[in-house]
Amino acid sequence: MPLDFFAKETFWRVRLNFEEAIGLGWETFYNKDKYHFSIRAAYEMSQWLNQNQLFNTFYFRGQDTISSVPIRSQGDLSFQGIKVGMNLDF
Repeated sequence: MPLDFFAKETFWRVRLNFEEAIGLGWETFYNKDKYHFSIRAAYEMSQWLNQNQLFNTFYFRGQDTISSVPIRSQGDLSFQGIKVGMNLDF
């Protein structure tokens, strides 16, 4: 039973985005303010609401009936992690 599925959308969407960060940092100047050293660590998180645009191509209605109805699943996308950095400026 071959199933063909074709979907096309030609419009743009705007998605809401949140970016959060919390962390600690330390910096200092030395050698008569000629050199600058800094170190930092933070926990960062980025979230995009309703970003998932994938289609579910198979829809089961009963025991033996399969329909190829495009059902859109609106899910969120998020990234999170720890960021550590160190700088030496001269």
